[in-house]
Amino acid sequence: MAKLTGDLGFTGSLGNISAFKSSIAEGIVLRRKGGPSSDKVKHHRAFENTRRNNGEFGGASSAAKALRDALFAVKYISGGSVGHINKFTRALANMDTASTWGKRAVRFSETRQYLEGFNLNKNMLLSTILRQPVTGHIDRATGQANLQLPALVAGINFKVPGQYKLYRFTVLLTVISDFEYRPATEPFFRPVQPVTYATQFVSSDWYAAKERVNIQDFNLQLKNYTGLPDCHSLVLALAIEFGEPLSNRLVQNIGKTGAVQILASA
Repeated sequence: MAKLTGDLGFTGSLGNISAFKSSIAEGIVLRRKGGPSSDKVKHHRAFENTRRNNGEFGGASSAAKALRDALFAVKYISGGSVGHINKFTRALANMDTASTWGKRAVRFSETRQYLEGFNLNKNMLLSTILRQPVTGHIDRATGQANLQLPALVAGINFKVPGQYKLYRFTVLLTVISDFEYRPATEPFFRPVQPVTYATQFVSSDWYAAKERVNIQDFNLQLKNYTGLPDCHSLVLALAIEFGEPLSNRLVQNIGKTGAVQILASA
């Protein structure tokens, strides 16, 4: 697979070459037409390893989509760039030593320590903006979470990149399920158990880029919480969003910019 760079940004067909945009790769992807039929790939023994790889890629992609969807309020920040999220969930699947190749599960519940610190936007990391560590706490027994942001002083422990005028913080508490192979269903990788709790989130006020901000406390509670099965994980994430003023009261979020980091999981 080749990627097209530069100013020649066409999509479509040219001779035996197809050019298209992909949600799992940046830029325009070039692919030569032809190759084995889909039926042959699905059934011929020569493509058994291909089927195994395709299956696990699909499972990792489904798990990555579930993670992004759980953080729906700020997933616009990552735009359509999800390749690094798929790569992350695929790496988690590779840690499943109990299942056979092609059927390895994405078990967030057994790899929670690797969720902590993960950034959903690879182009802008929270640590490059907020230069003082922030930790959050989750109480799995009660479905509650809290975190405290330090007082912020531009140029000391906080730096707004570029020329953005306004910013705000959003804190999210959500639940994600493990994904495992289910041969009787299609797609074959599905959540072990459906998630029934809605994501809870709260946002701060909008602040000017150079404005000093006092200590802020955020507390969240999942509604009607009665506990979780072992295959579900609680996730606490912190996002910084940037905006442009439309009027004295209205602010427009700026898409494909900002940072989202998972702070804690339980």
